[in-house]
Amino acid sequence: MAAAATGATPIGSRARPAPTAAIVVVAGVARAPAPVAQVLRESRVRRIAGEAPGHRRRRDAMLRAISAHLPGARVHGAAAGPHLRVTFAGAAFADTALAARALAPALGVKAHPMSWHHVRPGPPRLVLGHAGGPPGEPEEGVALLGRALSRHR
Repeated sequence: MAAAATGATPIGSRARPAPTAAIVVVAGVARAPAPVAQVLRESRVRRIAGEAPGHRRRRDAMLRAISAHLPGARVHGAAAGPHLRVTFAGAAFADTALAARALAPALGVKAHPMSWHHVRPGPPRLVLGHAGGPPGEPEEGVALLGRALSRHR
């Protein structure tokens, strides 16, 4: 088939493909595309205005679960967005080892080790997300992460 018949742009051609209609989903609402700056500005306005009660409930539930299941953990960035950074000051384990143990099939919890991104050594640090999944899932994940942590100590 010729490229023109399929709507594809031939390789090496400088012709631009025809724009296609798209729908953008922002904060669970489908809308026509908008400039990125506008979308970010509107999203930030909603966050500041407190129009994300689901986010706040999930974050607060995860904070309570961290307090209950991750002894000695310190939380950073609770007001920053859909992730929390957790550090374990004075701990004698590697965050990569804890993340691997948590991800094992018996537990199935994904935690992102921060040591992957640091040049200098430091305490074990993990990034935990609380935005996705059904209600209760972040708390369950933290409880399972606590089980993995108790096996590490």
